[in-house]
This record gives sequence, structure tokens and C-alpha cells, in this order.
Amino acid sequence: MNIRSVTENDFNEWLQLWKGYHVFYKATISDETTKTTFNRFQDVQEPVYCLVVENEEKQLVGLVHYIFHRSTWTIENYCYLQDLFVDPKQRSSGLGRKLIEAVYAEAEKNHCSRV
Repeated sequence: MNIRSVTENDFNEWLQLWKGYHVFYKATISDETTKTTFNRFQDVQEPVYCLVVENEEKQLVGLVHYIFHRSTWTIENYCYLQDLFVDPKQRSSGLGRKLIEAVYAEAEKNHCSRV
């Protein structure tokens, strides 16, 4: 398993996971919002990020979205872990925990005061 940043080429596989997330949480998010969200991951000016986990066959099996944002309580940014989803066939394998740990590592690397 490999955890890495999402790329433009990952859109279709990411979209399938994203739709699975919607089903799991009984959420409805418009196509426009979905496309805008994915485009933000590619924009270095945006403070919103996506990490994905791929299996040995290089297929995406999990995602996590997180945002760096200012705080009125600290000088450093906060990191908000917003969305976490692992393919149901991969559940109980520890991938969710690994994605969370990867977000904590990114937050530390970017000097966030909390996640």
C-alpha cells in the first residue's frame, strides 16, 4: 500500500471513492462542487489537500481530505481533517488509521498547532 497526494490523473478513481463516501454518509453533493473540490487539490494556492492510498495494483482504495486554516487561538495554522473514506472491501485493514497518521505527518511538516 502506498499513500500519496492525489493527481489530476486520479480523478475517475477518486470520484468512485468520493461517491462511496456520499453513499456511506447519505450525502448529496453536486457535480459542480465535486469538480471544484477536485480542482482545488491541484491548485497550489488552495489550502485544501487530498491524500490517497493505492493497493499493490496501483488502484485507489482510500482517500482523506484535509485543510490548513488560520486560528484565532494560535499563530500557527490548524489542520482540519474533513473527509476520510476507505473502500468497504479494505475496511479493518488499518488503512483508515494510516491515512489519519499521514495527515498528522503533513500537519507537523507544515507546523500546524493541532489537527
